Amino acid sequence: MIVAWYLQPLRIADLGADSRDAKKQRSDLPPGLWQQQLQRANIWRLREAHHERLTLAVDGSGAPSFVADIAIKDGKIVAVGKAPGQATRTLDADGLVVAPGWVDIHTHYDGQVSWDVDLAQSLSHGVTTAVIGNCGVGFAPVAPDNHDSLIGLMEGVEDIPGASLRAGMKWNWETFPQYLDALDAVPRTFDVAAFLAHGALRAYVMGERGAANEAATADDLSRMADMVKSAMQAGAVGFSTSRPMVAPCPALSPARANWSR
Repeated sequence: MIVAWYLQPLRIADLGADSRDAKKQRSDLPPGLWQQQLQRANIWRLREAHHERLTLAVDGSGAPSFVADIAIKDGKIVAVGKAPGQATRTLDADGLVVAPGWVDIHTHYDGQVSWDVDLAQSLSHGVTTAVIGNCGVGFAPVAPDNHDSLIGLMEGVEDIPGASLRAGMKWNWETFPQYLDALDAVPRTFDVAAFLAHGALRAYVMGERGAANEAATADDLSRMADMVKSAMQAGAVGFSTSRPMVAPCPALSPARANWSR
């Protein structure tokens, strides 16, 4: 179980379940959403602890929530229930909920992750693992003269501003394993996993032929297969592509993803 610690209080979890304000807030919510809010909140507030902790724990298994202390040592949870011994630091989560961090399996942080330590858009919602390289668009492998083409593809498909990508990305990689090494060199607030993107792979192997939607040759496919194997051995979590026949791309001819090619 992964626990993420945050500074922002979640207002609904700060209200006593039987307080007048809580009842009013609960009455304004659709049926069942009140419990979902309490069950799914994993935002902690910090304050000095002088009293017994009454932390509502939700372990992600589907089991009912329960009140518990949670002991963490060397970055790992070592006890849930009545924490043994004395803690060197205490986070008082009285009235709040502690739950596993979310795994966001569909993000497009492929460029931002190379310079942004916090990825606050996801961190503030309790994400502790994000997956990039989705939809067949990404930034590795990449030929040194093809940076703008991949930026154009990402901008066209996912509407991520090209100006931001150009300003932030250092492009200190060419192959996919080198891309993973570059990401490893950036400090992280949470984990990142990466797919090898079909668009980047096809552009790297086929160049302008790929952009013109020519069919891949047997040699192209063999080379792509070798690069997929290399990426998987380096740590890729898979290979991604896209079903749409045409995706807009300002820097290239329309990029087509066809299952038969």
